[in-house]
Amino acid sequence: MGDNHGVNGKPKIKFSHPTTFLAACACNDLNECERLLSQNMVNINCTNVDGLTALHQACIDDNIKMVRFLLDHGADINCCDHEGWTPLHATASCGNEAIASLLLERGADPRIINYDGELACDITDSLAIKEMIDKKLRELGVTDVDTLRQQEHICMLSDVNNWLKTQVVDDKPHPRSGATILHVAAAKGYIDVLGTLLNNRIIRSQLDIDARDNEGWTPLAAACYWQKPGAVQLLILHGADVNAETDAGQRLQDLTDHDLIAQLIEEKRRKLAEEQKLREQMRSAVSQSKVPPSPPSAPTPPTESETQRKAHAKRVRETRRSTQGVSAEDVKQAKEQFMISSSIPASPAVTNSPISIPKTTTATTTISTTPTTPTTPTITFNNNNTMSLTAISSIAPSPLNSSSYNNLVTNTPTNNNNNNNPLTKSDDQQSRPVRCRLPPSPPTPPSVSQSDFKSVDQIDSSDISSSSSNKNNSNNNSNVNSSSSNVKDFRKLYETLVKEMESLKKEILRKEHEWNREKRALQRKLSELEEEIKQLEAFKSDNKRLKDENGALIRVISKLSK
Repeated sequence: MGDNHGVNGKPKIKFSHPTTFLAACACNDLNECERLLSQNMVNINCTNVDGLTALHQACIDDNIKMVRFLLDHGADINCCDHEGWTPLHATASCGNEAIASLLLERGADPRIINYDGELACDITDSLAIKEMIDKKLRELGVTDVDTLRQQEHICMLSDVNNWLKTQVVDDKPHPRSGATILHVAAAKGYIDVLGTLLNNRIIRSQLDIDARDNEGWTPLAAACYWQKPGAVQLLILHGADVNAETDAGQRLQDLTDHDLIAQLIEEKRRKLAEEQKLREQMRSAVSQSKVPPSPPSAPTPPTESETQRKAHAKRVRETRRSTQGVSAEDVKQAKEQFMISSSIPASPAVTNSPISIPKTTTATTTISTTPTTPTTPTITFNNNNTMSLTAISSIAPSPLNSSSYNNLVTNTPTNNNNNNNPLTKSDDQQSRPVRCRLPPSPPTPPSVSQSDFKSVDQIDSSDISSSSSNKNNSNNNSNVNSSSSNVKDFRKLYETLVKEMESLKKEILRKEHEWNREKRALQRKLSELEEEIKQLEAFKSDNKRLKDENGALIRVISKLSK
């Protein structure tokens, strides 16, 4: 058989040397402990899963013989377990005066505090042990015990002040637990340390407010578990994640029964949900109420532009329509009258004598696109005492020398006593206006200059451009008005939706709060039942053991009686 197998071929169960050493110390097996230590097979300060050394266990078991043996072999008298307890803390808690006196004689430090900020004299019920510890503190020159209890807090403040001076954070996670300074400050409720770390922008940028230890706990989870509402409020204010869970799946509300802490967490969650909903609604409202960009306005056309040519073509079409009801005889008479008037030179100037215009005289002009621009009639006289009115249209889209330019002339015959005008009919009381399209190259009337036509051209072009710009402005105004009305409608809809969501959220939060309260009550009741079950099993085992002992005693008594 090999070394790893027993007599029947079954494998041997072998334990590690630290486990064997701790078991030998618990059984008070000094020989086995001596063998392991002499062969350097184990460290005398080895610990179990809770951080307890053999010296801790000997003090808890009130085994003064093993305590003396371990101290003689160099055990650390001030070693701490995972809760910061020293062997002196363990002895003071158990109340063994002899071991406490031995530890103090061998150099135990009564100034060490555990992770709860307690000295050894704070957790003992023995007056003798308390007096021994107080005497030792006086020998060490300690007068203010409260300063010792705040030693950790003072040390952390000193480190933070040094970081503020250098603007560099020298914080490393704990090698065993992975906790950071934020974990410790949150669990202990050191509000000043947390505030100094989180309120400084440079220091805050070098820290992770949601850092996790080896069990997945954040500083906020530690503050909730140890019921530190001030630390919880400060961490939430600086953006700690309220939805974080531990590696075991525990949420923040599962870690605390403190009403104020639960209220702070629920309020932060509600605010986050409202902000998210508001962002979504605003994003949708903005995307729906976007105003389409107005088309770019056309640049102002220069002289002889396409706009003027279109206006001229429109006027030509209107002129054609206006002559549809005129007979051919009327057109012929109008042409003859025009040729007669153009062959006779007009008088160079108008005299100062009064001019009598009969009431039957009628002057008509062509259709003008800008009615605000008045026409300028020119009065001429011929040898037959006939007055003719020549109206200049307010629209002159082309220069005077253009071959396509048309003069619109309205000839109105007058009634005189001599009746020398050959175009006047006897049966007409009121002469009717005649519009015609003149030949392409008639002579310019002497009373009208080219500068007049140029000024009319400029007025027409400015009127056309102003009308187009007015149309663009009206289109833009209509687009803006429609978009503003759409925004108002969306705003009303958004306000109603927000009110409905507020009422629903309040109802949901109330139901969830009641459910959480019932859940915590059931969990507490369940844990109590589990404890009772464990106690019941312990009672059963004790009862069975006592029955066996009772049976053995009965058998012994029966044998002795015989």
